[in-house]
Amino acid sequence: TDGEVSNTREVLRVVQTHHKAARVFALGLGAHASRELVEGIARAGRGTALFVNDSRQLHGKVVKQLREAMQPALTEVAIEWLDANQTVLSVTDPSSTLVQSPAEAPPIFNETLFLAFLHPRLSPAPAPAP
Repeated sequence: TDGEVSNTREVLRVVQTHHKAARVFALGLGAHASRELVEGIARAGRGTALFVNDSRQLHGKVVKQLREAMQPALTEVAIEWLDANQTVLSVTDPSSTLVQSPAEAPPIFNETLFLAFLHPRLSPAPAPAP
């Protein structure tokens, strides 16, 4: 993308619909590339998102994405958080006072770093439905 896409939600819906058939790797070109579109495509398509502002970076970024596309990735990674007593903490329950960010791990490729954080919920938990 170069920032000239006007139907971001529709594109993301198509990628999400077909995400099990193929992985999608997105490349944003220039300073005006839509971060929402590029990162959304990569997230929905179980790939990666890269941005190129300088054309001299293009070759290296394309090669990086091709390497990632040719290797398997860790997917559906779940993190089990434990307290000091080795008790499992619930972070998926909407009434929990703790939340994991990001809520779901993206695909993890060789030589990439993934960080997750456990922190207090910033807004009150939603009230249970009657």
